[in-house]
Amino acid sequence: DCHLEAANTPDPEMNDYNYGVDFYNVAIAAARLKKWDLAIEKFLASREFFKRDKAAYQVGCTDEELAGCYVEVGNGVEALHHAEKALDLANTVIDDDRLYWSRLRMGQAHLLLADFEKSEEFLQSARDLVARVPVDFEQVIKIDHEMARLRILQGRVSEGQEILRRVATIEETVGEA
Repeated sequence: DCHLEAANTPDPEMNDYNYGVDFYNVAIAAARLKKWDLAIEKFLASREFFKRDKAAYQVGCTDEELAGCYVEVGNGVEALHHAEKALDLANTVIDDDRLYWSRLRMGQAHLLLADFEKSEEFLQSARDLVARVPVDFEQVIKIDHEMARLRILQGRVSEGQEILRRVATIEETVGEA
């Protein structure tokens, strides 16, 4: 609450970039609390401040976070819109971390839109990025859960169950993602 109040209080010494950071931090906190509408509202505000400051990298990161929030509320159209923008940044700067997150969001958005082929393509390419050494097991688990969901929605239930069985072995050690 304090951070939200501070972000909404005008400060003559602040600039657009700093406001963007403040609203981004409020949005991250709201997302962690699963307050998706508040997170979306604050990410959109953050995006506008970063855009006015011409902070392209931060705009792309904010688009990826927006895509994730829209996935959580089941809005595939908006998730895809922001995931595409995040992917544009990731492909421009060739940043593996940004590529991973934007491809994951593209896969999730396409899954919401029932475009299973594209969903699988993006989820697999995201998984390929995080399956490198050192392996980021939490992210691999997250993607494998999405892949299992995709297979089950496609009617490939046994394949989905096999993915979940395999992931359960890793989750025993590293915990759930």
